[in-house]
Amino acid sequence: MRKRNPQRKRPGYLLAIIIALGISLLSLYIIFITSIIRARIIDSNSLIKAFEAQRAQKLYEPNFVPQVVIQRGHEYEKGFDLKCLTWTTEKVLSGWTRDKRDSDFFIDYYVPPNKDAIICVSPALAAAITAATRKPFVYEAYPTDYGLRIRIIIGSSEVRDICQRLTGDANCANFFLSQEATVRYEP
Repeated sequence: MRKRNPQRKRPGYLLAIIIALGISLLSLYIIFITSIIRARIIDSNSLIKAFEAQRAQKLYEPNFVPQVVIQRGHEYEKGFDLKCLTWTTEKVLSGWTRDKRDSDFFIDYYVPPNKDAIICVSPALAAAITAATRKPFVYEAYPTDYGLRIRIIIGSSEVRDICQRLTGDANCANFFLSQEATVRYEP
């Protein structure tokens, strides 16, 4: 009778574990980090018309900055879009709003003039947007001298509280939150 060599099975198990771990990590990266789902289409022409209408109303206020806040988009705008991978993005800054009661995470992006733009989100944020939540998907648009500034607001004050309790640093999830949504514009 021949005895089986127990070391012979280990490389097969080890390879299967490595492959399963790699697939799991790649899936987590795609779900939580990669912005591949189109969430909203930014209509720059309607934004510019709204800015001009606001300026006309506040003609005698020299420090007035027009702002358009959009809380909901059209449902047909959502879906997988290759433009989320190929179009250009220019991130300006990210951080937390200064509201003491309910501070939210924001990400600012720059869009050059006369460029079509879209907001892309990760599959995890797309699922959160689709779910019935008390905070809708919000973005704000501001005119600049060189195009538009788009601010995406992610209502995630709960994440900041959890980070503070677990690590002592309220900003421990900033990297992950800043990867959840991007504004892309045509090159």
